[in-house]
Amino acid sequence: MRLIVSCFVSELSGPGPQMWAQQSLRATLLAAVTPGSTPDADAVGAGLMQVVASVVLLVVILWSVVTLYDRSRKRAEEAVALQARISDALMLERSLSGFPLTPTVRMPLWGRGQVMVELSGSVPRPALRQAAIDLVLREVDSTGKGCTLQDRIDVMPTRLGRAA
Repeated sequence: MRLIVSCFVSELSGPGPQMWAQQSLRATLLAAVTPGSTPDADAVGAGLMQVVASVVLLVVILWSVVTLYDRSRKRAEEAVALQARISDALMLERSLSGFPLTPTVRMPLWGRGQVMVELSGSVPRPALRQAAIDLVLREVDSTGKGCTLQDRIDVMPTRLGRAA
């Protein structure tokens, strides 16, 4: 009611910048109140839905990245633990303890794949090479996981001494 009275008073005093502002405000208020103004409300609702959908999509993407990172970190920890277990077994085996044999373990990102073990180093006799391979396979089998072994052990018969 006050808006209508102030517009009427300003019309009596003469046109001016204040009158234009009040008329524009009055036209905006009338357009917002009339039932035919649904396109503006629909546009606001659609914009709000786009913002909400974007936030939900961002949260889903962020959750996926964090899950994949966590899974890869856990697999790396499992690989390090298995590699340490194999290294300890190689050092505890009396016939193999003095030779430079190094296992390298890689775990698949997904739990269903096979563990890949690469065994490298050198031994003086083929029987020791086979003993090292059997020991590694036995250690991996005791964990209940499948294994693919890459044998990179060199047999060097001229080597007489053992590594300290």
